[in-house]
Amino acid sequence: MSDSPPSSDNSAASPDVVRSTTAPVRKPARRSRRRWLFRALTLAIVAAGFVGCELLLRLCGFGESYALVVPTAAPHGRLTHRLNPSIDRIYFGNRDLLGPEPRGFFKPKPPGTFRVVFMGASTVIGFPYAPEVAFPRQVESLLEAQRPELDVEVLNAGITAINSFEIADMARGIAAAEPDLILIHAGHNEFYGPGGPGSTILPVAPHWIQEPCQLRRLRLGPLVGRFLPAERPTVADPLQALPRLIDMRYAGPEFQQAVDNYRHNLTQTITALRRQGIPVLLSTVACNLRHQGPIHNLWPEGLTTAQVQRAEEALATAKRRTANDAPTSAILILAEVEALVGDSASFQFRLGEALARRGDHAAALQAFQRARDLDGCRFRAPAEFGDVVRNLVREQEDPDLTLLDVETLVTDASRDRIPGEDLFLEHVHYNLKGHRLLAREFARAIVEQHWRAAWRDSSALSDPELDDLIGLQPEDSLAGLSFALQAVQTPPLARGLDVREIQATLESEIERVFLTLPTDRRERFADLSLHDMQEDLARALVQRALLTQELDAAYEHAERLVCRKPWSAEAWLLFAHVASRYGRLAEARVAGREVLCLHPAPTTAASILKELGD
Repeated sequence: MSDSPPSSDNSAASPDVVRSTTAPVRKPARRSRRRWLFRALTLAIVAAGFVGCELLLRLCGFGESYALVVPTAAPHGRLTHRLNPSIDRIYFGNRDLLGPEPRGFFKPKPPGTFRVVFMGASTVIGFPYAPEVAFPRQVESLLEAQRPELDVEVLNAGITAINSFEIADMARGIAAAEPDLILIHAGHNEFYGPGGPGSTILPVAPHWIQEPCQLRRLRLGPLVGRFLPAERPTVADPLQALPRLIDMRYAGPEFQQAVDNYRHNLTQTITALRRQGIPVLLSTVACNLRHQGPIHNLWPEGLTTAQVQRAEEALATAKRRTANDAPTSAILILAEVEALVGDSASFQFRLGEALARRGDHAAALQAFQRARDLDGCRFRAPAEFGDVVRNLVREQEDPDLTLLDVETLVTDASRDRIPGEDLFLEHVHYNLKGHRLLAREFARAIVEQHWRAAWRDSSALSDPELDDLIGLQPEDSLAGLSFALQAVQTPPLARGLDVREIQATLESEIERVFLTLPTDRRERFADLSLHDMQEDLARALVQRALLTQELDAAYEHAERLVCRKPWSAEAWLLFAHVASRYGRLAEARVAGREVLCLHPAPTTAASILKELGD
């Protein structure tokens, strides 16, 4: 037997050896392709089913439409469309917040109509007042006085608590309202509005904000919503529900993120609107500096408990010295505080108070502004936001993109040029005087910058004339003060510096205005709940007067109601009912015809005829 090694001839090799030395078999590759083909087919079937369900739901009219502009309930009436009052659900999920104002308008836009749309948050929608008496509505009356031949319409797209993310989203659909001009007044909610760096709503990366909004627009949205980022349970007051962080340091990462978001979103908004050929008036925002202390003071990092305690005691002493008309002494104490612990919001606020008492108002303004910017709870827009707005308008060099520097105008109109309680109710919301100021400044800017005309003082309305045109009542002031008091009693505002003094001021003003009312009006107002005031104050007053058989008062309030909401068939129907009971049948029939023009539905016509006994 030979001892030579086995032959290497392939023909004598085992089957396994043959397979290992021949070309690779294609079977695993085919399996891989089949596997991916199966996955792709599965995804395609699921997507097709998803799209099919969505189309079926739309064809069947199931679910809500989340378009910004939607048909009214009476599309064959005088007003065919309105801004969608449910659009806030795209941004807040199951929270239902105030805005936009559901005022009707006609499409296509009638000749001779100049249509303006205001975009913004709670200040724009009018909080703590009703939208129909807020500054956007006043702008309409002021413009019509300047140009009586024009039919001016101001649509209010403000929504409580939104920020620039939502404004950029809404800008894509606002052209459907056929506006001649868009006015944007926003900036206070960049930290806590949906998608803000300190918000509980959509706390995701900025570049992912649009996806949840688009998913919620689907008729399948309620189902999809279960898979979106978790939110806190619904809380009535967004001041309490929205903040996730109240300790965001000035120039920190969250602060810079909000500045970047604001700049990016406003740029996107302006670009989208101008591409659609819509002129834009962009404004800065103002806030209460003098009478709103820091909500959450942040001491410099690294301090000991003893240092903080000594600083707080010194700040309290400085406050007493200022109140006792010894501001120079207070300033010396504050200098010691700064040397001990460095800069902080509370230090700057006490310094501003002392400087203002000493008469150094320019330096006081700077200290109050610094206190706002250092406040860890960021309900007020910092100085950087005003710079963003001014720079955007300057850089665009577009004649149809203009600026109204509200921050500067409010400062100039304030006592000692320091914005405070003469124009504000609390941290950012204006009192009635503040709303009138904004109305006049926005109206003047439209006349001068967009109509390219001179403002005519001879045609300017006086405050009483303006109040009468919009149907303002003393109860509006009381309702606004009541909501403002509720706000400052709600955390985190309730934990702010000197909050008890703010609450006492509001309580005193509520008592003063309340006592100016006749006894019967006091009793009617006292019977209203905050819900009544928020839903429809004027309607609630009419119904309360009817309940107590006070027909004179019911008629007076009903007149105000139709003055405030001339586009509302429900308001005219209630007026017709009151006028009929009051014996003013001719006025009741006129009101009934107005209802039929606004809502020419058979059921509505029948109810009117029944009301009037025809």
